Amino acid sequence: MKKLILNTINFLSLLFFLLSFQTAFTQVDYIPEEIPDYSINVYGDAHPGYIFITPAPAVAGFIDPKFGGVLLITDSIGNPVWYYYAEMTNGKPYQFAFADFNVFYDGQMSFGAFNERIVLDTAFKIIDTLICSSSLLTDNHDIIRTSDGHRHMLCSEFRIMDASALTTTNGLTGDTNAVVEGAVIQEYDATDSLIFEWKSLDHLSLNEMVDSVNFHQPGIVDFTHHNAIDIDHSGNYILSCRHLNQILFIERATSNIKWKLGGKGSSFTLINDSVEFTSQHDCRFTNEGNITIFDNGTYSKPAIGRMLEYHLDTINWKATLIWSYNNTAGVHSGSRGNGQKLENGNRLINWAFALPWDSSISIQEVDSLGNIVLDIDFMKGVLSYRAMKFNIPFKLDRANVAYDSANKKLYCDSNFILQRWSTGDTVNPVKIEQAGDYQAWTSSGIGYLGSKYFRVEDPFDSSWTDMITGSSARLNWTPIPGVLSYYIAIRQVGGSIIFIDTETVNSSYTVTGLQPESSYDWSVKALFTAKSSLFSLNNCFTTNNLTSLADNARSDLLSIFPNPSMGMLTIKSIEPFSEVELYNSLHKKVIAVRSIKSEISLDLNKLQPGLHILRIRKGEEWISRKIVIMSN
Repeated sequence: MKKLILNTINFLSLLFFLLSFQTAFTQVDYIPEEIPDYSINVYGDAHPGYIFITPAPAVAGFIDPKFGGVLLITDSIGNPVWYYYAEMTNGKPYQFAFADFNVFYDGQMSFGAFNERIVLDTAFKIIDTLICSSSLLTDNHDIIRTSDGHRHMLCSEFRIMDASALTTTNGLTGDTNAVVEGAVIQEYDATDSLIFEWKSLDHLSLNEMVDSVNFHQPGIVDFTHHNAIDIDHSGNYILSCRHLNQILFIERATSNIKWKLGGKGSSFTLINDSVEFTSQHDCRFTNEGNITIFDNGTYSKPAIGRMLEYHLDTINWKATLIWSYNNTAGVHSGSRGNGQKLENGNRLINWAFALPWDSSISIQEVDSLGNIVLDIDFMKGVLSYRAMKFNIPFKLDRANVAYDSANKKLYCDSNFILQRWSTGDTVNPVKIEQAGDYQAWTSSGIGYLGSKYFRVEDPFDSSWTDMITGSSARLNWTPIPGVLSYYIAIRQVGGSIIFIDTETVNSSYTVTGLQPESSYDWSVKALFTAKSSLFSLNNCFTTNNLTSLADNARSDLLSIFPNPSMGMLTIKSIEPFSEVELYNSLHKKVIAVRSIKSEISLDLNKLQPGLHILRIRKGEEWISRKIVIMSN
């Protein structure tokens, strides 16, 4: 089990728990160890639904070579909900990184692996394996099942052809008997009978391949490198051909290519787009009849990844770019990736193989104005072929979790087979020692389904750090009546835990002997005559090189008023702050402001009354306060 970094709710993070006064702290984990580490940042309202992802290693050597592939479903903001882990096969990871994971209209799901399409029912059990007929190779990139029960398969065929008119990247002439791979689309009806077949090599010539950039061996030609299909309301197809830098429109009734967008012999003049898309993945029809494309931008000038939406005028043959979003790191995506237009106008963009890893976010959701709503970022060397958000037409049967506060134990519903808790424990019930969010993982078909997070409330109204120097910091918390003393656990990140019995009822403690410019975690619990509270939610701070307590005290002067508030909330600080976030009682971010200011007013009029958590970032430190919104 490993930690999922939830930057939207770090103030709710549960980093460690105490088994007893004498035992050591153990780091609490959020996601099963089979899922690669990733972080989440939420900046606005994400579109509802579940995100289907296939995180897997991109290039050998980046991560543990034992890591296989994962099918992962998250909630709308990236919290893990269901997963299946496939171990290494013949020394290679299960190839989910090269295939999509999607949902059919009836709720059945499909994923591609080893040139097969595996179908799951709504209980995540395998119920079918789909392949192409006529000795064709089933392609992992895409599949569509329409509401009439027909399935539309993307396949590959191989022909011996004369490629002598082509020149490889290193200047060699193509073989006269080269093996050429071309795209095939097959349609099967509800009885699994093949009723339609279209082959690209019957309609395209090899000289339509874009120069020699994708031709490396004289005897092998990956001609179209087809990677996506979609169907319009009349049953016509669009097909993405990466090696042609082109989207083809295939008329179902005649099998003819009605038009080409991009590449050699494009039918359209591009409007509002001076950068032609190259090496694209993923083409989709929108509800408005437009077309979206994920532009990898490998050979574009400048080379930059983009999500695009075109309006096509097939009378005047103009393709007008009406919406686009560039990779915020300004880099292109070497391979894979996709973009999805959501029902509320947001776009979900999977940047996939965007290098350098440290510059580009893995997956983003942006609104129609290009404002970032959600960032999901996987560890270095891990990517997903696609990321798609679906409103699944069935209810997930997730286990319930209950809490026995008297004995500090969490119980998982006995009707489910418990595999593990988010702490890593496998016993039911499990004893806990710290406030925070907990999750139970239970068996579900071929994988595991997580319960909804169960919140164990913080016994302290708030806790914070101030008076930070290069070697000390003051730890603060709201007092609890009847306490004998407070017990603190603190550690330098990556180091050992230090336990401190304050031996007083004071609600602050100055810890000394810290290392400069180092990050620390700490938590506090209250000791009574015959019992103790849970540990508080974790606090984080980073020391600096300042030695003057006066300087640090001045930087922490913070005013928040009025609290409770009936409409407007004002925040004032001597030193400027860079971020302000407000979360409601359901842990959903409802306000996010990112700018360097020393005073700001927040309009709370549209928010629901009740308890909220305010987070303010000053430098590397986050300060949390409880805010009450009252009805006006």
